[in-house]
Amino acid sequence: MAASVRELIRKFQEEGNPVCCMITDTFNGFTQDLADEFGIPRAVFWTSNAINDIYYLFLPELISKGFVPVATRKTEELITFLPGCPPMPATDLPLAFYYDHPILGVICDGASRFAEARFALCNTYEELEPHAVATLRSEMKSSYFPVGPCLSPAFFAGDSTAVERSSEHLSPEDLACLEWLDTQKESSVIYVSFGSMATLSMEQLQELARGLERSNQPFVLVLRKTLVADPSVHDFFEGLKQRIGERGIVISWAPQMHVLLHPAVGGFLTHCGWNSTVEGICAGVPMLAWPCMAEQNINCKELVEHWKLAIPVQDDRDKNSVVSSERLADLVARLMRGDEGREMRARAREFRKVAAAAVAEGGSSDRNLKAFAQALRDLEANN
Repeated sequence: MAASVRELIRKFQEEGNPVCCMITDTFNGFTQDLADEFGIPRAVFWTSNAINDIYYLFLPELISKGFVPVATRKTEELITFLPGCPPMPATDLPLAFYYDHPILGVICDGASRFAEARFALCNTYEELEPHAVATLRSEMKSSYFPVGPCLSPAFFAGDSTAVERSSEHLSPEDLACLEWLDTQKESSVIYVSFGSMATLSMEQLQELARGLERSNQPFVLVLRKTLVADPSVHDFFEGLKQRIGERGIVISWAPQMHVLLHPAVGGFLTHCGWNSTVEGICAGVPMLAWPCMAEQNINCKELVEHWKLAIPVQDDRDKNSVVSSERLADLVARLMRGDEGREMRARAREFRKVAAAAVAEGGSSDRNLKAFAQALRDLEANN
């Protein structure tokens, strides 16, 4: 890949349109070498949040001191050297740090090159993570710009009708999902999705389905083909569809932006991927938080403990066991019909307003994006 990018940069130079900045994913560490080679400032784009930025920035040190991989750690001491973080056990680190997998090496390489970049852009906003943002600005040599949430302006327009519903943009299954939502009462539906990569065991998926059935709450369940590696899943859900009738729908994929903005949706059971987390916050929808991988456990902790926008699905005492249908039904009831859920729903709507203000003209992320652009112009003028 490096050779292809190098060729592209040279092509632009030869055409008289030299590259003035490289904006690359944090884990594309090789792009720092190209930036140095051509004398181009590099901006890393961190697609997750600021608190995880701190953990990843210090990953090389966490490895060298024996805290990572967490599952085979060489020390039980508390981690005390992460800036802006209280002393913490290694088990509180991102799930991506748990095992000695080849991907950990890729992550570490990207993290080690992070600090060499001239700029850092992050998909968060100052009002959501003021402490973590301030910590990164004081610790990093790079200029740190929170520019999120990185969502379409239509997301903040007020309701789902602001987002185009035409068949040109949506599949027949998408449209059927939205038409079904149109028939439901306001804030009555719980939307369930585990994103594009997380997986569940067949046993766990069956418990989830039975929990939704037992809850007597309208639901949209996204059952993508790779969520469960068991061919019997199709027959199981055919039986479920017959039992629930019109009370819920099971689909292979959903137009998540449209669904979360729909007035019928009052709750979101999520794997806590950062994109889904941000979309839930910005739609003003409270959540049931069920992390599966990567940094999702950290996002879950922020949602539950700091922002108080979610109820955790897993029991802290045993996060590796199957979550029962009884517990899931109870959680759905708490979120959708209980006082706890009503308070979270009101709080979530306030968070939505703050997020919208951050990306609006003059908001914190708008100012940061403009400051980044001005910094590039200043560099260009001084060269």
